Amino acid sequence: MSPLLSEISRRTAPAAAGIPRRSVLTTAAAAVAALGGSAALSGCSGAASASPSRAVPTHGPAGRPDRGGTLRIARPPASDAETLDPASALSAYEYLGALYNRLVRIAPDGTVAPDLAESWEPDAKATTWTFRLRRGVTFHDGRAFTSADAAYTLRHILAKATASPQAPVLSPLVDPGRLRTPDAHTLVVPLKSPHAEFPSLLTHYNCYVVPEGSAGSIGRTGIGTGPFRLASFTAAGPGRVTAYADHWAGRPVLDAIDFYTVADMQARSNALLAGQVDLLSQTNLDFATARVIAASDRATIARAENAQWYVLPMLTTEKPFTDPRVRQAMKLAYDPAHILKAALQGAGTAGWD
Repeated sequence: MSPLLSEISRRTAPAAAGIPRRSVLTTAAAAVAALGGSAALSGCSGAASASPSRAVPTHGPAGRPDRGGTLRIARPPASDAETLDPASALSAYEYLGALYNRLVRIAPDGTVAPDLAESWEPDAKATTWTFRLRRGVTFHDGRAFTSADAAYTLRHILAKATASPQAPVLSPLVDPGRLRTPDAHTLVVPLKSPHAEFPSLLTHYNCYVVPEGSAGSIGRTGIGTGPFRLASFTAAGPGRVTAYADHWAGRPVLDAIDFYTVADMQARSNALLAGQVDLLSQTNLDFATARVIAASDRATIARAENAQWYVLPMLTTEKPFTDPRVRQAMKLAYDPAHILKAALQGAGTAGWD
């Protein structure tokens, strides 16, 4: 087992594993802040001044978004079975934050923040959570969002037929048959056992809210409550979303987002540097390429603190890892500080192992 899997908390972009996906953006991406809270990216007003020989900068320039325009995103090809169903293991990841909202989301400071739920509270034992839902929210087809949609979304995630990656996380806690909707704007979630941080489990990207009864069609229609509505979608191919003027948080700054599929990482990077696209999605850049992009007069790199962690997993139910001495020996067999310096170019912090 490679010591490169050491428990290192990556604060910034490493060399071996690359820059975190959704992290490279160009000056033309200034309006991406209009995603209505679905992305924490901000616009750029200038170029990074670092030369390719220097380290990747820790911060990119910032600027105010200009209204209008189309954001062009290049992403790697996905499966031909790709779907717009957010609960699916094959969901078209890049589209989700544009088309949908969750009950709760992660704020820029890492806390759980309101989205379609304005507030939430547990009972005294944290075995029942009550969510107060936002009023005046409509789906892209004009239907009003209600607690029935929120309850249906949880049941859809938990359904065996959906095979959602989030189902194993929620099923030990949530019995879909016990969900209650006392009125159109209240969702009550009784838990099988106490959980003080239950709302945080609903920030996962599989937990975007879909309309009641939409399981058979949502993968094609993409009807949600998000700031953009679907114009076109091709599995593993191009697509487009356009601004939803009636979004509850207001019309987004952007007019549209175009998605392109580019197979090769280097080709995506070249398209960025040539100004053919504005954002690279799910692209782990090697350190050398990251420095080239950072030195460009057209692009910059955004970083997110504690965006990814590297761990040394050991299956403690199988030999030899059933022996705690073996696990301790693995932790003593390498120097985390050296791994951080050699493999990650110092771009991170050593984990608490």
